[in-house]
Amino acid sequence: MKLAAERLGAQAGETIERVIMAENFIHHTTQSIGDSAHHYFKTGSAVEEIWGSVSGSSAAAPGGSPTSTVSAAAVITVSDVRAAIFVLKGLNVPAYSGNDYVSIVNNEVAEDIVGDSTWINFHQYAAPGQKNLYTGEIGKIYGCRFVETTQGPAVIASNAGGTASGIAYGTVVMGRGFYGVTELDGGIRTYIAQGAQKSDPINQNTTYGWKSHFTTKLLNTSAGLVLWTGSNTTTTDEDSGTRIDLPSDY
Repeated sequence: MKLAAERLGAQAGETIERVIMAENFIHHTTQSIGDSAHHYFKTGSAVEEIWGSVSGSSAAAPGGSPTSTVSAAAVITVSDVRAAIFVLKGLNVPAYSGNDYVSIVNNEVAEDIVGDSTWINFHQYAAPGQKNLYTGEIGKIYGCRFVETTQGPAVIASNAGGTASGIAYGTVVMGRGFYGVTELDGGIRTYIAQGAQKSDPINQNTTYGWKSHFTTKLLNTSAGLVLWTGSNTTTTDEDSGTRIDLPSDY
């Protein structure tokens, strides 16, 4: 039971994080009612600004299909991050914690950022032995802390040749008040069913599970943005189950 509790606890956290990402940065992107996050898309030649849908590679969004323009080779750089941070500063977005913004990055994108020579040569802010303030924090640059996750936004992007398509990863850069999460009905609740019953007369099986009631919404669409880039990764029809999206009825 201890092992089951540990595994289910991790699975619960990952599931909730994935729902939060999908709700705020993939599914709810209807610009006509003002609930769309601010999206930037890195193409092969430039970073383009578009408000609108990022769900999959459909052409429903204004300006065509934005994520389909993101190639696998359009890897994020420190200069892209710098531009995103100064967009928020130009809008007078308040810092999330202290004087710092926070960026949530997929681990694929985190590898690209820390491999950038500018990042490597940048002044290291953490004193020797100082512990990171955020779980998964990989560093800080231009007044923005970077927190790594495996559950960040990711959708199918441009065709990479043959049956393979690129994957566009969303890097969230935000200040205070960008989105909120409210726990309802006690947050996460766990349930244990055990004891002899007709389906288990000699009490050999125990069922352990969890469920959660909560809601999450964008609160201020100007207080953050999502930068979509590639990371030299592709997906095919055979592995389309890769962490791309959640079903509409999650």
